[in-house]
Amino acid sequence: MKKSRFFLLILLSLSLIVIQSCSDSQNDSDGDGVTDDIDQCLKTPVGEVVDGLGCPVNNCPQEGTPCDDEDPNTDNDTEDGNCDCSGTPISHTAISFAAFGDYGSGSQNEANVANLVASVAPDLIITTGDNRYNALLMDETVGQFYCAFLNNSGNGPNCEGGNSHTNSFFPSTGNHDYTDGGGINEYQSYFDLPGTGVSTSDTSDSELYYDFVVGPVHFFTIDSYATLNSPSEEAIQKNWLQEQLAASTAAWKIVYFHHAPFSSADRHGSDPQMQWPFNIWGADAVIAGHDHTYERLQIDGIPYFVTGLGGLSVRDFGTPVAGSQVRYNGDFGSMFGEATDTSLIFRFINVQGELIDTYLIQ
Repeated sequence: MKKSRFFLLILLSLSLIVIQSCSDSQNDSDGDGVTDDIDQCLKTPVGEVVDGLGCPVNNCPQEGTPCDDEDPNTDNDTEDGNCDCSGTPISHTAISFAAFGDYGSGSQNEANVANLVASVAPDLIITTGDNRYNALLMDETVGQFYCAFLNNSGNGPNCEGGNSHTNSFFPSTGNHDYTDGGGINEYQSYFDLPGTGVSTSDTSDSELYYDFVVGPVHFFTIDSYATLNSPSEEAIQKNWLQEQLAASTAAWKIVYFHHAPFSSADRHGSDPQMQWPFNIWGADAVIAGHDHTYERLQIDGIPYFVTGLGGLSVRDFGTPVAGSQVRYNGDFGSMFGEATDTSLIFRFINVQGELIDTYLIQ
């Protein structure tokens, strides 16, 4: 009888062991899909993807899988295998521009510069002011020669609103745009700036100073006549420019206006009031006019240009100022620029087609 009870206890113990083993083989305490008898990582966080032993694995998409990092500055986004979606920087198409000023005379000299510009065929034009002299109309000094670059401009016998799909003509104000003819009211009525469909921060609430972006270049134009005649306007435009230069992510930042901060010409020369800390604020180049010459200077680590040979007259130089590197007053002409993501090149070409100066920034 005792032996029977002994064997019965042994059988009962074995049954309990088997039952417990079966229970372990079916239990999954951390809910990762691997039973506890196999699971070597019993406290895996809920939702973690695990391997056959219950331990976490890299759940990132395979390297090279297309993705979208929602960054407008990159394209060809792909996974790197470590849960990071990144892309290559977008390469902007190279752009070209012309830059001239002191031209609005309606003369044959202006026509010669316009013909030069047309032969180079830049993507856009920026001007350094004095877009009209005396009692002439903007249609006579701008529309007559540059209608192909205008959009939604004032009408006239020479140009009815412009022939460009989007505006590609971006003037700055000069003193004669204020004082001559219909004054600044005519200027504002004639131009639509920067223009419908043109990329801009749209932060100035003004057509007299504004910004726009084309390809890798962010352009900023200042109304220097207003800043020279109004301390409050000077403060407003200084603050605006400093803030917008700091906010810009463009490869290149160009500031342009009428009154030259630095100039070796004997008529006007340097204007100390316009010697703002452009380099500290982030500008890559400063382009001005007012003096009817061409000059390139190197000041505080960046190039300054005077391009005022757009068609009214040619004037003399005085004593070269510090930093002056190239001076030319042999004929009328225009500056031209070409920009890519990695280079910015400036040239000055006269109306005879002669290359006078070249300057490269990389």
